[in-house]
Amino acid sequence: MFFDVYCGLHEFEDLAVALRFLQPRDLFIDIGPNVGSYSILGAAAGARCFAIEPIPRTLL
Repeated sequence: MFFDVYCGLHEFEDLAVALRFLQPRDLFIDIGPNVGSYSILGAAAGARCFAIEPIPRTLL
């Protein structure tokens, strides 16, 4: 999809579904967030977010 490549968004459809259903004050837990795209999206939607990265090297 051109939009994905141009804007650098990965998993565009999944991100759109998450944004559609997340409500303010929801609890969103992101396991293995890497750069945290879903966590950022959840926080922007007003959800309480916890990002748990199990790989220490990815944290840095």
